[in-house]
This record gives sequence, C-alpha cells and structure tokens, in this order.
Amino acid sequence: MVVMLRLITLPLLALMPTFALGSVLTDLDVRSISGGEVELVLQFSGGVAELRGYRLNTPPRLALDLADTQSSLPQRRINVDSAGVERITALEGNGRTRLVVDLSEPLDYTSRIEGDQLRITLSPESISAANDNSPAGMSSELETALGPQVTDIDFQRGADGAGRLLVSFDREGVVTQVREGSEGRVIAELRDVDIPDSLNQIYDVTDFATPITRITPRTGQRETLLELQTNGPYAMISSQSGRTLTVEVQPVSQASQQDRAQQGESFTGDRLSLNFQDIEVRAVLATLAEFTGLNLVASDSVTGRVTLNLNDVPWDQALALILQSQGLSSREQGNVIVVAPASELAEIERQEIEARSQQQILAPLVTEFIEIKYARAEDLAQLLRGGDGFGLLTERGRVSVDQRTNTLLIQDTAEQVRDIMRTLVRLDVAVRQVQIEARIVIARD
Repeated sequence: MVVMLRLITLPLLALMPTFALGSVLTDLDVRSISGGEVELVLQFSGGVAELRGYRLNTPPRLALDLADTQSSLPQRRINVDSAGVERITALEGNGRTRLVVDLSEPLDYTSRIEGDQLRITLSPESISAANDNSPAGMSSELETALGPQVTDIDFQRGADGAGRLLVSFDREGVVTQVREGSEGRVIAELRDVDIPDSLNQIYDVTDFATPITRITPRTGQRETLLELQTNGPYAMISSQSGRTLTVEVQPVSQASQQDRAQQGESFTGDRLSLNFQDIEVRAVLATLAEFTGLNLVASDSVTGRVTLNLNDVPWDQALALILQSQGLSSREQGNVIVVAPASELAEIERQEIEARSQQQILAPLVTEFIEIKYARAEDLAQLLRGGDGFGLLTERGRVSVDQRTNTLLIQDTAEQVRDIMRTLVRLDVAVRQVQIEARIVIARD
C-alpha cells in the first residue's frame, strides 16, 4: 500500500492578525452546511494560532497542527459521522495541539479567520494534484500522534478453569493499569487508548464457565476502560508483554482446589496474599524468595511488569501464575529455583546434554572383570549389548565373556562401569528353589 502524504499550508485571509503565543483552544463545533459540506469552528482564547495541515490519503485523514496552543476541550474525541467526516481527535504535546480528522473519503478544505474563530470548511470537491513535498518521516509522525489503539480483544479458558483476557494494541509501550473495582469487578484501564467501534461492544463470556461472566468496554475522555464482571471468589493476575495485555482471573473455591488435587495439580506451599499494582516481575520473585526462604535465580531475560491480587493462595501457585502470565518457566536444583523464559531453559538443558555427551566421548576407558555367580555370563553380556532392546554400554563400550570362569570383561567409562556393576548386582541372584519331600511306598500282597 502506497501512502501519499502532502504538506499544505492552509490559506488564510490576507488581513490575518498577528499569531499569538500561548493560545488556548476552548471550543470545537462541527456544523453541517449546504452542499454536503462540514464546517469546523475552532474557538480560541488569546488569539488564533498558526495553522499547518497534513493530509494522508491512505487511509484518508487530515491532521491540523496548532502551534503554541493548549487544548481545553472537554472531550478528546468527537464522533461526527457526517458528510465524509467520521471523527475528530484532539491531541496535545510538544507545545502544540493537533486535530486528527478521520475521513471516509478524501476531502478538500478551505479556512478563514473571524475574530477569535478559525473556520475550516471540508467539501467533497476534487483535490488538485500536487507534488509530494511532505517532510521526511511525517507519515510515521502522524501515526504516532494518533495515539495507540486496540486491535483485538480475545478471551480464552485455561485448563484450570481460569478466564484469560488478551488485549492487543497496535504498538508497544501502551500505559495500562489493572485494579479491582467494587461489586466483584476487575477494571483494566487503558490510558490514552482508542477502541474501534467494531470492538466496542459487550462480550458475554458466561458459556466459558470461568469466574469472568461479562466484559464491558467504556470510553472516557482520556482512557478506555475494560470492565470485567466476575462471579465468585477469584485470584487475579495481569501482565503486559510487547503489544499484548493479559488479565487472568482464576477460581479459588474449594471445589476448584479439589479438582486440581484429583488431576495431580495440587499446590502444597504455605499460603500468602499478594496485592501489587504495576510492579516489576523481578521484585515479585524476590518477595516470593524471601517468603519461602529458597534461593531464587532470575535470568537477565526476565523483565516486564505485573499486577497481582492474590488472596490466601499457596506460594507455589502464585509462582506458577506469575510464570505462566510472563511466558516463563522454572527449574529446581536442590533449594535453588532458576527462573527464565521457557525457551532459554530448554536451550540450557540441551547444552547440558551435549556437554555430558562430549564428556563421555573424551572420558578415559577402564576395564573391569566381573565374576558371575548364579546367572549365565553370556545372557548378561547379551543384555548389556542391547540385543533385544536398549543396552547399557556407551558407544565406546565393549563386553566379552570367559565361558570357562563365567566372567564378564567390561570396558567402558568409569561412570558407566559403575552403573553396569550396580545393575549386575540386582540381576546376578540365585533362583529360588523349592524342596519337595517325597516318600515311596511299596505295597506287596
């Protein structure tokens, strides 16, 4: 898709007053006029600001920059849906105010000043062709000025009956906060985020049989709220990674705990309660380590922030929830818990296997003579070679049999020879015999 962007200085009246510094945009009125046109009436306090316009043809959009201007508009977004104009969004930053006009089709525009008002007329007239003289990088600047948007809302049911809400954004770095509301509600606050009309609807998720029954988006002046209505006791955890916000609500009823126990997924750690808002994952892990007295090592790859609201749950369940929400995994080594991304732990284990294999290749070979007392040495040798299944010798190992003395001659690494000897001790045992007493009775006439 080719994006065409043109930089245009909107024509003003020749008798325009001197541009004022520190102007304030106090009101924005949208009017439908004759001929299918739309007029934007901008009311200023402190004089009319300098105006520059940027047009984006794909998708059709108009950005109006008001230099040295603050916005005191009561609403950040105004829905129009008239004469080709869909909505107007006011954004403030870097000492200017930008009005982004979303269009359903490219429109032409003119402007004029009347006192402290700037009137911009949008009409369906054809736009005269002009060379593209837009500043480099203006397309990305316009996209940035539009602010983040929600691109997808998904709901899933976890294996343990948890309800999982996944909210996707069009960029990283979106500011979010998840908190508990009143009457069993969980509120996900998306700051300065727009939600398209196609996603701005009530989601009834009762059929998923999770603690979440309904998700209701609510748009405000400066934020979008996602209200999660819950049913029954729950434990809530949220995390944000990249462009995705995840809110997970788990049931904590006695019935759910019994179900986990029947499935072999019971948690036995001491119970604790955690209530953190937007805290670093590493800080939560440090808190769990202090509570349990275990040594916890976190990889440098463990990053991100999380919101927790867990009441009276086992610490190992809390750890499992945190790791799951962040795509992390753990491995216990004695009283040390290593936490890292699952892919990183898998790579570490693969390297350890390769290292052990390399040690076997380089380890010196030793020879042992093992006298077999009860079994046939040839049968045990066949077992070591793995004739009918897996063998006990390494690739470099060998075994020979001395039939006369019923002795095995084994050559392999020292570690493997020790394992073989432990196995032979369990195999070379006497076969139990049963003594049957018999009496012979001879009867004669």
